[in-house]
Order: sequence, then C-alpha cells, then structure tokens
Amino acid sequence: MPAAIVVQNASFIVAAGYTDNGQLDGTNTPVVYLFNWNPLNKPSLTIISNWTYVDQTQQYRTANSYKMSLDINDETGQILVGIPAINQIFLLSVNANSQLTQLSSRDNGLRYYGYGKGVAWLNDSIAAVLTNQYTFDSETWISSNVYFYEITNGTINSEISLFPNLQASLPDAFSSVLLNIISTPAGALIVLDQIGNILILLPTSPGYSPFLNQNSTSPAFSMPAVCIPGTYSSHSGVDPCILCPQGTKNTGNDTTLCSTCSSSTSFCPLGAVAEVNETALAQVSQAQTYPDSPESTQFDDILLQNMFTIGRTGPHWGTHCLIISPLFWALIVSVMALFVITFMCVLKLFVPKDPRSKKWQREIRRVFRQTDLVGEGEFWVGGLASFSIMVLVCFAYAFSTLYLHRYPIERLTTNSNFACDPTIRNAKFTTGLQSLAVPLTIDEQNMFNILNNQQFTVHIDFVNTQILCTNVAVELLKNFGQTEIDLTACSNENSILSIAFVLPYQSITAEIILNSVSPIGGLRVGLSGDELEIGSYSMQQLQFYEPFSVPTSTLAQTLAISLQLTKVINRTDPLSDSGEEEYNALWIPMFQVNLNEMFLTYNDYFHYSNLTQTTLTLTVSETAFFIKNIQQPIAKEADIIFYCLLFTIVCLEIFGVIFLIFKLLVIPMINFVAKRTCPTALEGSDDEEEKDENSPNRKKKKPDDKFYELYDKTNTTKNYF
Repeated sequence: MPAAIVVQNASFIVAAGYTDNGQLDGTNTPVVYLFNWNPLNKPSLTIISNWTYVDQTQQYRTANSYKMSLDINDETGQILVGIPAINQIFLLSVNANSQLTQLSSRDNGLRYYGYGKGVAWLNDSIAAVLTNQYTFDSETWISSNVYFYEITNGTINSEISLFPNLQASLPDAFSSVLLNIISTPAGALIVLDQIGNILILLPTSPGYSPFLNQNSTSPAFSMPAVCIPGTYSSHSGVDPCILCPQGTKNTGNDTTLCSTCSSSTSFCPLGAVAEVNETALAQVSQAQTYPDSPESTQFDDILLQNMFTIGRTGPHWGTHCLIISPLFWALIVSVMALFVITFMCVLKLFVPKDPRSKKWQREIRRVFRQTDLVGEGEFWVGGLASFSIMVLVCFAYAFSTLYLHRYPIERLTTNSNFACDPTIRNAKFTTGLQSLAVPLTIDEQNMFNILNNQQFTVHIDFVNTQILCTNVAVELLKNFGQTEIDLTACSNENSILSIAFVLPYQSITAEIILNSVSPIGGLRVGLSGDELEIGSYSMQQLQFYEPFSVPTSTLAQTLAISLQLTKVINRTDPLSDSGEEEYNALWIPMFQVNLNEMFLTYNDYFHYSNLTQTTLTLTVSETAFFIKNIQQPIAKEADIIFYCLLFTIVCLEIFGVIFLIFKLLVIPMINFVAKRTCPTALEGSDDEEEKDENSPNRKKKKPDDKFYELYDKTNTTKNYF
C-alpha cells in the first residue's frame, strides 16, 4: 500500500508505504523502498534496497494510520521519513553500496499521533516537520504545527522554532488544520490547509523573519520583517527569529547576532534587550521579625545578674564590660580597704607602744565605726566594707534609672552603654495570630478602620523590555464586566517599563494588558500607601516591592499573581499606670505565584507563545487573620523603687552574715594564733582595756550583759577590730 514517493536527481526513486505482514490481525508494516531508475532506459524499476520499521507493538487499522511522508535532500542524499501512526520521524541515508541505513530518529510522545504528517528539507541542515495531533481513541484533531529542526552529522537535533508563531501567525481566513507541506529549491515552504488555502513562507535574509498579514487571502505570501529586540536570526530561511541566550542581548541595532553582556552585575536573561542593573530587581520589604523577649523577664533577676558579674564570656565581653561592672569597682574598694587593714596590723604588731601609733589606730577605728552600716557601728572594719556596699548600691540605682527608660524599643536610637549587653531593654514581647471572626476591642477596631481606609497604589516594573507606555492598558475585573483604570504614572527608561495606578478599593482583580510581542525578562510588583497618625493610633507608610525573575527563562504571555495582605497590629503598653496604650499598624504582603508557569524556557517559549499580547492578572485580597504583637515593660517605676530598696537590704544582710561568721569564727582563731605566736603584741590592748575598766567615765554594764562580759574577757581583739 503506497503512501509517498519522491525522485532524487532523476536517478533514484524512494517510495514509502505499508506491506501486509502475513498475519490475520489486519496489521501492516511500514517500509521504505529504494529504486534505481534511469529515464533513458525503458526497463521497469529495480528495487535495490529497503528499510522496514521493525517495532510491531502498534496496530494501524484506520485510514489516518496508513499515511507516510518523504523528502530527499538533493545535496546530501539523506531521506526524511515521517510515520504519523507511530508519532516518529526517521533520518535515512544511502551508503556507497546503495543500501538504505537509518541514521537517527525522533518521536513526539505516545499521548497523540500525527507527528510527521509532512516532511520537507528547506536547505542542507534545516528540515520542516508537519505535526497534526490526533487523539488515539476518537481521532479528534487537537492542533497543527510545523516544527523546524537542525540536522547535523546525521542527528535530528531539538526544535529550533515552529510555525505558526508570534512573528508569523495564520491569517484569519485560513483553517487551523494543516494538511501538507512541501518545499521549493529556493527554500520556500508551501503550506496547505484543510479548506484548500495555500500559504507560502518565503525565505528571508539574516536578521529578518517571515511576517503574515492577518487579512491575507489564499494564496498568501509572507513578507520579511526585522527581528524584534531580544531576538536574532543568523541565517536565511523561513523559520522565525529566536531568543538571545542567557548572558547575551540584542538591542535591535544588529539583529543577526546577540552580543555578550559585559557587566557581571547586569540582568541579562533569556531574550534580553539590554544590560539592566540587578538593582532594578531589588526587593523592598517592610516585614520584620518581631523581637523575642529576653531570657529573664523579672527585674530582680536582671538587676542581680548585672550587679554581681564581671563581664561575660559571650559576644559582649570586652573592656567595656569590665569597666562598667559594679562588682569590679566594689572589689577595687575592697582592695583599698585591705590596705587600710594591713596598715592597722602593722601599727599594732610592730609599733604597739608608740603613742602616735596608738593615736592613729584610735582615730581610724573611730572614723570607720561611724560608717559601719553592717555592724551598726560595732566594727571599724564594717565601715570599710560599707564603702563596697555603697558602690554596689549606687551602681544599682544608676542602672535601674537608665534601664527604666529603655522602653519602648521604637524610641531607642542607640545601644545601651550602662550594661555589658548593648541591646538590653526594658521590654518583653508576645505575638500571635487572631482570626478576623473574633470580636475586636474598641482600640483594635479603631486601628482596623484606619487600615481599611488606606488607599493603595500598585507599582509594576517590567524589566528588560522595549514595550512602550502606549501599549499598556489596565482593566478592573468585576462580576458584571470590566472597567478601565487610568495610569497615574508610566515610563520606559533603561529598558524598564514602570507603571503605577491607584486601586479604587483594596480587594480587587485587575488585568494589565501589554499589546506587544516584545520579550520581558523580569517583573517587580509593589504596593504603596500613605502614613497616618491620629492620637495614639499610627499607621505606617506602605512601601514594598517583590521581584520575580528566572535568568534562564523569559516572562510568559499569560500569568497570574495573587497578593494577600495581612494586618499587623502592634500594641505598646504604657510605662506608667496613668499612660495610655499606643497602637501602630501596617500591611505585610504574601505573594502566591508559580514561577514554573510564570516564566518560559526557550523550548516552552516557541511552543506556547503564540499571542499578540501579554496579560498579567493581579489579585489583591486580605487574609482571614491578623498578627497581634504586644510590647510591655518588664519593670515600671514602682517596681524599680521597690527592687532597689530590696537590693540595698539584701546587700546589707549579705555583708552582715559575712561579719557574723567573721565575728564568731575568724576572730577567735586570730586571738588563739596571736596568743601563741606574739603575746606581747596584745599587751597594749589589754592595758587599754584595763584603763577603760578603771576609767570613772566608763559606762557600767547592765546585769543582763553577762554574755558580752564573758566575750570581752576572752576576745583580746575586740577593741582592735
């Protein structure tokens, strides 16, 4: 059953068809025959070779199945064979022995059939393949396309383009169902549709592609059209201009090639028209992570931690931490006190009978007993220790005063220099989500009303394109129709088309229509709104941009972006009970897009880009919840006063316990050692004690002071300490 026949240079005839395979199931085998033919000789044709498709897993019983296509390359002798029933094309050649051999093949999947309905060589390395897609079950026609392949070294490479395309679409009078294609020696491609219309694609020079008038009638001839910026054509032919690869550009000055982008910081995606700085796709976001509460939210813990530590081993450790440490300065005072104690010991042990030494000792004991806060004037050493207590207490009061005013965080412009941690602040935070269905407080409702009345302005930047403002239209989609929205701003500078328009209300669906086929490299969508402050309610200025780009792809002609807005309510509690709560609010965005559908690769571009315009559908809506952030002070003024007094008492009690231990344990041990090692050193104190006992001005002891009397007789260092 013959299906196709072609003659090569009047010396060979190639025929293709189906032969009966001898089985009773009604299936046939695709086969290609090579005949030797000389028109000067009258004898019949002679079969010198044949090629048979050996895979018999497919069955061909319908009329559409028994079709094949053929074409011979007169220069190379290579033969293209199309078998639509199995969705494959084959590249054959005639070797030196005049035998048919298969070089390569290509299929178009198994979902449909009709690939290879027609084949045609346009030149030595470019071939056209007609693809009519039919369903296997009902033989329903789906689409018709002509694919152009580059064939080199006996290999059918990937598609380089197709027809119809953006630059050459079928005229309105033609049917979408294409029946056959043939080529001419000059490289033209003739296309026949199912109603008999003929379309001729004439080859164009490099830098041009065929263009068809939509009002053309049969026979329709194409006209040369220069390649649009971002595309190029380096050879003559009927195939369209192709996109510049990533990292190259074409501004439209020389459409025969794409030049390399020179800057490493430029944005040069697939189909770039210029070198655009990457800052054009910079993200601008107002969303911030709400702070976490500090590890300790109790002021007494914070106060003790900052009073009794000398720096830290963490990231804030340094000289600054040592200098501002209260314990460090308390130790410095303690060291000075040790010098005084050492001086007193030297006087007592080495010059015990010198009148001047005794005088100095009496004066020093008298002075420091007056400052003894620990022993209530009982020990002069307690007076020395009291200076360390005063250092700690003064530092505590100063720290507490400065810490009190580290609130709220919005008013803090500098880091703290009174604590080792420069980020210390008198604030704790809570955050959470709350459904809009939950009733609001009066203050929250007032803040909501302000946010709901904020007017939005949409900003869209189409990056790396040469589309003009005159080709832009914005329409508001409603249930009952469409309404045009006027642009408030539009410009095309540095290959960036920037538009802006005001939304009539906050939740909308709008279409941005670009009446151009120029490629678009990237996209940036933003929203802006004015700030407003009414009393204790403050609405922040809205200003954010979200970029979308895939360097290896170009923007699709039909895309959708969903923008969901969420209210963020920040409540700041007052520092004093007489103050009032402050509310601050803003919108934060969340974009929902599918980049795989939003951008097209090179193969997807010439497969699916067949429209004369780009349509962006933007949907703006609000989420069903809002974010509620609460900021509260860790310590108020009353808390500060209470804890400072408590800290003073604690310090006195701590040192009191130390001196009690010193009085009950350390002093008796010193007395014991002193009597054993240097008994004469204590004679002076015993003499003084005796004089004090015999002095007429001495206050008589009460009868109930027997414990102290007994202690005085055994404690030889009492008068000294």
